[in-house]
Amino acid sequence: MIQFYHDTRMKEFYLDWAATAPMSASALDTYCKAATQEYGNPSSIHQKGKEAASTLSEIRRRFAKLLQVKSQHIYFTSGGTESNALVCNHFLTKRRKIHIIMSGIEHPSIYEYHSAFLQQGHEITIVPSPLGVIDTKALSSALRKETALILLMTVNNVLGTRQPLKEIRKIIDDYSYRKGSTIHLHADSVQAFGKIASNEYMPYVDSASFSAHKLQGPKGTGILYTRKVISVASPGGGQELGLRPGTEDLPAIASFYDAAAHYCDNLTINERKTTILKDHLIELIKDVPYFKILETAPDRSPYILCISIPDLPSEVSTRVLNDHGIYVSTGSACSSKNRKKMQRVLIQSGYDQKTSDSLIRLSFGPTMTLSDIESIARLMIEVIGNVLRQMGKLRK
Repeated sequence: MIQFYHDTRMKEFYLDWAATAPMSASALDTYCKAATQEYGNPSSIHQKGKEAASTLSEIRRRFAKLLQVKSQHIYFTSGGTESNALVCNHFLTKRRKIHIIMSGIEHPSIYEYHSAFLQQGHEITIVPSPLGVIDTKALSSALRKETALILLMTVNNVLGTRQPLKEIRKIIDDYSYRKGSTIHLHADSVQAFGKIASNEYMPYVDSASFSAHKLQGPKGTGILYTRKVISVASPGGGQELGLRPGTEDLPAIASFYDAAAHYCDNLTINERKTTILKDHLIELIKDVPYFKILETAPDRSPYILCISIPDLPSEVSTRVLNDHGIYVSTGSACSSKNRKKMQRVLIQSGYDQKTSDSLIRLSFGPTMTLSDIESIARLMIEVIGNVLRQMGKLRK
């Protein structure tokens, strides 16, 4: 039997929900029920296969309702990274040379395609994103006849800033109408689903990616929404209309829906509660001289808060807090082991090197309480203060 490590010696405070969220009891229960009752392969023609296929179709329909789109535009994938890859690979293999626009603050699963696009002979424009929000004037100026793809995050995973997709859609449509061009807008919406009403971003995109484990669902499952047909190099067994081959993980997909539906049903309540938690933490630490709350654009998610500790490298802060049961991050979990990727988002947003080197990200979840926040604030002030005093940065 596999032994799982769990340290019960101290109270733990998990502040890395933007990286991954613990599975909810309901989502886990749904997973177990589907795994034991809906074990047929949806591609099989016997009764258990037909039952699984019917369940899969019903979940697809329900996801479409959550996102306010058509069910035939929903494809189940292994997560946000694969969903992003499917769109990027479709355009990467274009025989004609195209022009791509992206921001410099994209998730690595998007931004790392930068060099691949260039190697294939395509052109790329990186538009600036001051304080974490794309410069729409720069985007408008970057549009050209060859522009075929624009890649933007709905909510930035490091800073929590929201992109003005409605305004961007209008810029694209106006240009397309004048020039007779077709431009595909893809939005990495992993940090938006269940936290922002879908009608605030879905009407303005041609495709979007989603991931279950950000919403207390299982890891390893996600969704690609795409209005326009895209192609893949290896259709495999033909599952998911040939877009994503491989037997569908029905238990994970059912669990994903359970988690997503719960978040969507409680979107306003969760947002209000999380805002209170975040504001309370800011109030408790804002006057502490060694903490600097990062200023970002005003339109941002309440689920993410960035704090700079100017005299302490972020890796040190993260490790010290970890030793006292406070789990924070230095940015995207996909890039936390490579500081340059984290710094790229901050530098592209206009922050200086010192801020980039000392930033930690705190991200919140709906199970947290005000009591947790007060304990976190007290521990952070005490622990970081002690380290800085030992370093001679504060008076003892």
